[in-house]
Amino acid sequence: MKWRYEPKPAAAAQGVACCDVVNRGPTYADGKVFYTTLDGHVVAVDAATGGEVWKVRVGDINTGETLTMAPLVAKGKVYVGNSGGEYGVRGWIQALSVEDGSTVWKAYNTGRTRTC
Repeated sequence: MKWRYEPKPAAAAQGVACCDVVNRGPTYADGKVFYTTLDGHVVAVDAATGGEVWKVRVGDINTGETLTMAPLVAKGKVYVGNSGGEYGVRGWIQALSVEDGSTVWKAYNTGRTRTC
């Protein structure tokens, strides 16, 4: 094994997960491996060393939002969306910068969107 990364999501997320305690996999791009965590974070890990490059909270488990999807990376952006619609959570998709995890835009599937 070259390296191992353990994100250690908050245990409380297990109680609000709509789709079981799952992770649908990482994505690789630009020398980084990208993960989502059940407790609403997106993480970039250096593919050569396993060191955490950045970690950003994009979801709130207190409102029922979790992240179970594999991120999608295209044109310098990491695309993620939330889970929890079964519990009335407002759905969204968010684009983050591959470099630093900063939000490029966020759009909701219902209601007004001001950040897109």
